[in-house]
Amino acid sequence: MLTSIDHLRRLIRATIQSKHRQGHITEGLEARLAALPDSYDALHAFALTLLNLPLRSDWPHVEPSDWVGIEAESAPDRPRGIWRSIDLADAAARAEAGFLGSVCGCMLGKPIEIDPTLAEIRTALEAIGEWPLNDYISLRTKIRGKHEFNGDQLLTVRENLRFVAPDDDINYTLLGMTLLERQGVGFTHGHLANLWLRNVPTLFTWGPERNFTSRAGLRFIVDPEWENIGSHTFDDITDILNPADEACGAMIRADAYGYAAPG
Repeated sequence: MLTSIDHLRRLIRATIQSKHRQGHITEGLEARLAALPDSYDALHAFALTLLNLPLRSDWPHVEPSDWVGIEAESAPDRPRGIWRSIDLADAAARAEAGFLGSVCGCMLGKPIEIDPTLAEIRTALEAIGEWPLNDYISLRTKIRGKHEFNGDQLLTVRENLRFVAPDDDINYTLLGMTLLERQGVGFTHGHLANLWLRNVPTLFTWGPERNFTSRAGLRFIVDPEWENIGSHTFDDITDILNPADEACGAMIRADAYGYAAPG
């Protein structure tokens, strides 16, 4: 079940590049990686050194992950009390509208989730007489003249749209709701990890989330007791080799908590 040496090298190289984008000092690391022998032990030892890379001196951001650190970086004169009373019926209606709006927007954009420019979208829609757009995307839409829809996208084109198709962004909102219902506001990394693994098929995740679910699933095989850990510090080899890991922090991942805590 070990990954190949070549894939492991690509994963480490991508992690180095991700660390650079996150402000860490990475000079010379790719050259050191290239000089390593084709050895799992050597690559494992090198990957562990990426856990605690120092930040560049010119990095302008301070980004603590612990609550004490976050509070220390917050404006000392920020409002701390309740800003105003909340009308729960009004808040519920707004949360419902926000969620349904995000669902409709997701189905609208999913067929062309290939990073087209606005000009490319306009050109494609003008070609079939649907600019300006006033409905869901048609199967006849051809981005760059040759766009082909994949399996998930085919469920959300206008001609086929019959229900809300699965999508990672919607899934995470529902997972957040489920997490709050089961654990309350005191949930931990471990609770969230367990919820992901029990409810999200690996192929319904992308990028860093797929890396996490794949390796965490293997981790359960090696260490069944890990499931019972109430909290988890992400500090070993199974966690560091996850390029673009900060993409898991996209704001859309927090929608459920905003709906649950209006104001």
